[in-house]
Amino acid sequence: MLKPAADDTDPLERIREAFTDLPAAPPAPPPLYADDDLLTFYPIADAHVGALAWGEETGKDYDTKIACDRLRSWVGQCVASAPASGTGVILVAGDLLHADDQTSQTLESRHVLDVDTRHFRTLDMAISGLAACIDLAAR
Repeated sequence: MLKPAADDTDPLERIREAFTDLPAAPPAPPPLYADDDLLTFYPIADAHVGALAWGEETGKDYDTKIACDRLRSWVGQCVASAPASGTGVILVAGDLLHADDQTSQTLESRHVLDVDTRHFRTLDMAISGLAACIDLAAR
């Protein structure tokens, strides 16, 4: 689990360590056919994992679980409808997380954000969600 740093540990090393606790996915059997000349591109943008919206106020509920479920569902639907390509690319284009840090405020203007839960729990769930997406795309 990713936790706040108590020292000046390299952030990339902390993220690498967070992935070491994830169980390895069983190898996916190779498809019967894959066109090595094709590349399938899966862009992920504006998932806002960690955002919190109350349906009575916004029209629809939204929280970390909903965001991660939608992320996995979207990639699963894309994989199911994509041609059997030899290469796949998952690109996280921005705003995967709703908040950038534990302050739950925007960096520039310090606007307060509605967040679902603790920042490091959100990071854990986003990492698990992306790992599931990678597993789906590898099939």
